[in-house]
Amino acid sequence: MSEQKSNESIDPKEAAEQLSKENTGQADNKKEKKKQGKEKDDKRGWYVRITILLLIIIIILILLLLRQCSSDVPVLNPDFPPQETEPNAEPIPGSSGGKLDHSEGGGAIRLTYSDKVYIDLSDKRVTLSFKNPEESTQDMLLQIVIQDQIIAQSGRLLAGYQIKNLELLEDVDKMLSEGTYSGKFVITYYDPETNERAMINTEAPVTIHVYP
Repeated sequence: MSEQKSNESIDPKEAAEQLSKENTGQADNKKEKKKQGKEKDDKRGWYVRITILLLIIIIILILLLLRQCSSDVPVLNPDFPPQETEPNAEPIPGSSGGKLDHSEGGGAIRLTYSDKVYIDLSDKRVTLSFKNPEESTQDMLLQIVIQDQIIAQSGRLLAGYQIKNLELLEDVDKMLSEGTYSGKFVITYYDPETNERAMINTEAPVTIHVYP
């Protein structure tokens, strides 16, 4: 019995093409994996950016809330006036001497002021013009306020006296910077005999210029 062997011939061209296809397939797989890895990195980068942005927004909101809370501090007026009269007060020249008409147990007031205030941080002095004319039947207490923060306060201002200078309250100079502020006068009235605070107080807007 004779054994027949068949020899299959391999075409070199076909072998080369097959090898080329295999190499191409491997290269495509590597590219796909690289692309998928890049997409994962891009997604991770976006997550990081979004997280940082959210943190920044939260911090800003917290700071705004804290600032709002600090600006809501009320201006407090004393129930009784200072016992000492304002040391910087001086008589108003040319007073008429008459009092305004008022009902029994009531009072009548008149005030004169300039809506410009000047602050010199170097000597912590406030320059202003505020008068409690002699015609008024009430004593007064003047507070100068910026953003609900009392920066200066007078002593007891009697009728017929005026204020041209005040001192800044302690450490207020550290809170102010050179520039112009929108502020206000807060005027509280007191009965000169009983020292009782009047039910109605007055506020007047002023422009405050601060100098170094």
